[in-house]
Amino acid sequence: MSVVSAATSPESGLFHPDERRSEAKDLADRFNDLRSLGQGYIEVRPPTRAFPALALAFRDDHEVVHLTDDTV
Repeated sequence: MSVVSAATSPESGLFHPDERRSEAKDLADRFNDLRSLGQGYIEVRPPTRAFPALALAFRDDHEVVHLTDDTV
């Protein structure tokens, strides 16, 4: 399954808003890299639609999850 995402760079710790298309496995790997650093931010959506979009921000043991759909 393909997804489109933008995320914090594990190398710099800064959010890169440029979206990239990848397989869900690659996104899971990016998430795991960020979790090992203790913090990060990811936005993800289907490749053919703008919504639903999921945003996930986390630091240590705290997370914020925001799901936006096209009915908002």
